[in-house]
Amino acid sequence: MTTDEPEGHDLNPSMAEPASNENTVDLTQQNTPSLNADVENLSVRPRRSWTRLAIWGFALAFFVYMILLPTAGWVINRFNPPELSGEIEDMSLNEFIRAKSVEAISALMFFVLGATVGSFLNVVVYRLPRRHSVFFKRSRCPDCATPIQGRDNIPILGWLLLNGRCRACDRPIAGRYPMVELLTGTLFLILYFVELLSGGQNIPERLPNFHRGITWILLFPKWDLIGLYFYHGLGLSILISFMLIDIDRQRISLLAKAGIAALLLIPGVVCPDLLPIPFIDSAQRWAISPWLLGVLQCSIGGVLAGVIGWGTLLGISSSRISKPVGQIPTFSVILGISFGWQAALTIMILGLALRLITMPVYRKRTGSHLLTVNLFLATVIHLVIWRQAIEFGGSWWPGHNTSVLGWIVIAVVFVSLIVANRKLAGRLESSQATHEPPIDDEAELSEATIGANANRSHHTPDST
Repeated sequence: MTTDEPEGHDLNPSMAEPASNENTVDLTQQNTPSLNADVENLSVRPRRSWTRLAIWGFALAFFVYMILLPTAGWVINRFNPPELSGEIEDMSLNEFIRAKSVEAISALMFFVLGATVGSFLNVVVYRLPRRHSVFFKRSRCPDCATPIQGRDNIPILGWLLLNGRCRACDRPIAGRYPMVELLTGTLFLILYFVELLSGGQNIPERLPNFHRGITWILLFPKWDLIGLYFYHGLGLSILISFMLIDIDRQRISLLAKAGIAALLLIPGVVCPDLLPIPFIDSAQRWAISPWLLGVLQCSIGGVLAGVIGWGTLLGISSSRISKPVGQIPTFSVILGISFGWQAALTIMILGLALRLITMPVYRKRTGSHLLTVNLFLATVIHLVIWRQAIEFGGSWWPGHNTSVLGWIVIAVVFVSLIVANRKLAGRLESSQATHEPPIDDEAELSEATIGANANRSHHTPDST
C-alpha cells in the first residue's frame, strides 16, 4: 500500500516530466491514454516489486527461524535424544533472542487483532443505529460513492498512509477511525499481558497458573484462560460500541440489543467457567447441569445488573437535567452478563465516583457528560485489578462472600454517589442556564446528531 501511487489525479506530476522533452513533445500533446498508462506502470511496477520481495523475504525468514528450525530440532531430538544433566541450563544468546522475538511478535499479533476488531467496531457504530447491514454491504465513500479498496482499510496504517484523506475524492477522513482502532488494539494488548501471559493473575476464584508466559500459556494452550481472554475481549468490544453510539447520541433497536445479549449469553451458557464469581455463594454446590447453571448465572446477572442500571439512571436524572447521560441500563446488562452482577455494581460505583471528578471539566467543554464513558473506564480498571480488589476488600467488597454489614455499607456508598452526581449535575445545569440562552432539547439533539454525522466525512471501514 505504501508503494502504490494513487490513481488518476493523484499521480505525481514529476513522474511524467521526462516524457515532455523535445523528441516527444507531439506525443504528449496527444494525451494518449495508453501512453499515460505506460508512464504510470513504469513508475509503479519497480517499487511494487521491491515491496513484494521484502514482504515475502520477511515471511520466509520468519517461517525458517520460528517454525522450520525448531521443528527440525524437535524431530532430531526425538530420534537422538541429548544427554540430560537434570539442571536447567541458561539460555544462549541465540535462544534468548529467539524467545524475545517470539514475545514481541506475539504481542504485535494481539495488538493487530484488537485493531482489526476496532476497525469492525467503526462499521458497527455507524451502521447499527441506521439499521444498515453490518456484514453484507461493502464500504463506500459517502461523498464520491467510490468503493473502498482493501489496502485502504488496513487498521491505523491505512489512515496514516492516506494522510487522512479519501484516495478518490481527497475529502478528509475523520480522525476518530484510527483512534478507535488504536484504543481497541491497546485494550487487547493490555488484556494480553494482564490476563493471558500472567496466568490469570487478575481473575478471582481461579488458581493462577504456576507456569506463565507464551510457552506455557499459548504454545502449551491453557484453553480455559484463552477462553476468558477472548470472552472479556468480546465484552469490552461491545462496551466500546455502546459508548461510541452514546457519544454520537444515537440509539439502536431493541432487536439489536437482544442479539448482542445473546452473543454474550451463548459462551457463558456453554462454558460456565467464563463467569468466575457465582451469583450467590451456594450456586456452585447445586446438583444441576453445568449448562443450566450457566443459564442462571448469565440471566440473573443480567437482570440484577439491569435493575442497578435503571436505579442509577432514575437516581441521577431529574426534571432540571436535560443533558443525556447514556444508555446506562443496557450498558449495565452487558456488564452483568460478562462479569456478573457483583462486578456490575462495583463498576457502577467506580463510574459514579469518576464522574464526580470529570463532570465539571467535561461539561465546560462539551455541555454534557455521559456516564457510559466513565463506566467504560471503570470497567477496564476493574478488570485489571479484579482479583486484588476482592482479596483486599474481603467481606466489604461486592462479591459472593460479602457480609451483611458489608452490603449495608456498599448500599450507603452507592446511594450517596447517586445523590452527589444528581446534585452536581443540577448545579452545573443551573449555572449554564444563567449564562446561556435556553435551547430546545429536541433542536439541540438534532443539531448534535447532524454535527456527529458531518464529522463522518469518510467511509465506514470495511468489516474485514
